[in-house]
Amino acid sequence: MGAVFVISLISTIAFSLYAYTIQRDEIYEGHLNTLKAAALSVPHLLPDHFHDQPLTPDSISEEAYLDLMWMMTDWAASAGVSYVYSFVRQDGEILFSSTSGNEEQRRDGTWVKFLEPYDASEELRSVFDTGIPQMDEEQDDFGSFLSVVIPQTNTLGEVYLVGADIYIAEVQEELRMTLMRCAGIGVLIFLIMSLVGAGLSRRITGPLVTLAEQTRRLSANGFAPDESFEKDTGTIAEKSNDEVGRMANATVQMVHKLQDYIDNIKKFTAAKERLESELHIARSIQMSFLPKTFPPWPAIKEFDIYAALEPAREVGGDLYDFFLLDDDHLFFAVGDVSGKGVPSALFMAVTKTLFKGMADAGLKPGTILERVNNELRENNDALMFVTVFAGILNFRTGEFVYTNAGHNPPVLIRAGEKPAFLDIPKGFILGVDEFPYETVATRLQPGDRIVLYTDGVTEAMNTAKELYGEARLMDTVRDAHAPDACTLVKTLMQSVHAYAAGEPPSDDITILSLTYTAS
Repeated sequence: MGAVFVISLISTIAFSLYAYTIQRDEIYEGHLNTLKAAALSVPHLLPDHFHDQPLTPDSISEEAYLDLMWMMTDWAASAGVSYVYSFVRQDGEILFSSTSGNEEQRRDGTWVKFLEPYDASEELRSVFDTGIPQMDEEQDDFGSFLSVVIPQTNTLGEVYLVGADIYIAEVQEELRMTLMRCAGIGVLIFLIMSLVGAGLSRRITGPLVTLAEQTRRLSANGFAPDESFEKDTGTIAEKSNDEVGRMANATVQMVHKLQDYIDNIKKFTAAKERLESELHIARSIQMSFLPKTFPPWPAIKEFDIYAALEPAREVGGDLYDFFLLDDDHLFFAVGDVSGKGVPSALFMAVTKTLFKGMADAGLKPGTILERVNNELRENNDALMFVTVFAGILNFRTGEFVYTNAGHNPPVLIRAGEKPAFLDIPKGFILGVDEFPYETVATRLQPGDRIVLYTDGVTEAMNTAKELYGEARLMDTVRDAHAPDACTLVKTLMQSVHAYAAGEPPSDDITILSLTYTAS
């Protein structure tokens, strides 16, 4: 009987160690894949051609750098990593060209400055010369991390590095919990086998010894049953009509199910990590479609514009865009695609591309919407649609013409007056049916503001499932006391987040603010 207990103990220990080894390797591989995807997404987060020029302290304003840092911080959190960053090398020094931060740095003002030197290890310095990515544990003044650093080449042929870190303590905690689960399963298996062995009689010791020996061999073979296992356990199951026979039969079934379970776990884990990585990259690519440089045209003082978009999922269907039609006219629009996820993101990209290709200073906004609508209707078998508000501002004269396709009415803030919703024409959604879109004209005076938004703002819910609503939107805009468009957008966005109080967003949130300054 003692031999049965010893064999059971050895088998359960072997099973626990083998299961832990498999999961440990999958955990490390999963974190490395996540870090690779996060690092490769860094160039898409940075402004266009950011590394295609020699970087100097004047290459980016402090405000723009901080906006970039906190955007990268939010993205790193959503990607499941601790930090994302990029390095350049100048005169033998390794310098930060971008980085995310954390809440402590945001609160204390101790964030890493633009082009701040980094005390890099020799291994990291060698990446600039060898071009070989570094994937290893790293320790520096910021802590101990599991790091992935990948070299990139700009259009001038110069090398810069992009990277991502995760605190090694988080990885170790995950491994500790995995080890505890495996040990718990091993203890449970040992107790079950011990209790079964204690109730066996001497007349069935032989079959039990055979079964225990096959279990040991099974563990040594990585739980892959061989011909000997199938033969011996099958014989016991057929000839023994008692508990031993049922145990042999259950062992065979358990081993087969265990093999299926291990195979399914490997496939599921690989597919999940691949999907998460692809979604993270898709979000980076989608966000790169949107204008992110503010102010977009520093030389033009007649208007101030700022916009922000926060998808409810990895990718979303909201859109905003603005661009110059000529030296006097600015086109801008905000839209909301039906549904969520990848299909909405694709429809959003098509819609934005059509606006860019069809908008012209000689066309009325209503005509532009009609042309975009006709293109979207073609082959729209999924019957997706998009609501849009679009306008053209002559920023030399203040003349403002606009149209609407089933979208929320913008807020108009006349200088010295209370905010009010802009009178908009009735317009049907784009992408479903033919419709004539009306163009309305008004004139903006210096100091007038327009705030465009999607229903992710007014339909944001708190924990009590109560909507943010149009009244609260008006109150927030009225009391914002924002000196510029950027502050107004951020104030409104913070108000929505504070109202939700941690409730997961039910829809994408997009806000665009434009102030006519007539400078």
